[in-house]
Amino acid sequence: MEASKPLPINRENIILIGLRGSGKTTVGKLLSERLSYSFLDMDIEIQKQLGKDIARIVSEHGWGFFREKEHDILHSLSLSRTVFSTGGGVILDPRNREWIQHNGWVVWLDVSPETSWERIRNDNSRPPLITNQDSLQEIKIVHAEREPLYRGISHWKISTRAKTPEEIAHAIYTAYRSL
Repeated sequence: MEASKPLPINRENIILIGLRGSGKTTVGKLLSERLSYSFLDMDIEIQKQLGKDIARIVSEHGWGFFREKEHDILHSLSLSRTVFSTGGGVILDPRNREWIQHNGWVVWLDVSPETSWERIRNDNSRPPLITNQDSLQEIKIVHAEREPLYRGISHWKISTRAKTPEEIAHAIYTAYRSL
């Protein structure tokens, strides 16, 4: 049996992945401006299509419902010269990981759990990912679960530790232009 060959990478788009608080939205906006590309934020797209914020969607319907809607919306997208900021958990579904890998140059914004927590700890708009956990412990658990998935689908990784969003966007821009 012949091994299947991977689909070619669509280098026309940049897809940002990473934990909550890694800077995907902030960096994505800066990068899209620099490249004169469109910017699309998955969380905003979900909220627009469902007419509710994510915390309300999750509290009313649960994470399973949210993840299924996320999958449906992701697979309905047609990206062209776009910087795309994904939700942190979009990579949990193997169908989404495959879609992401083949629809753009995938950049993992790597952030430590402590830095993620520091950046989002006062943001009450984010629903808990795990019940009965304090937020730093929750982020540590989620980080351990997702890190191999981020690593597995990313084409390029950048640590966001001690870097400004502008520095991160510049590094991504430079690496992208040299592809």
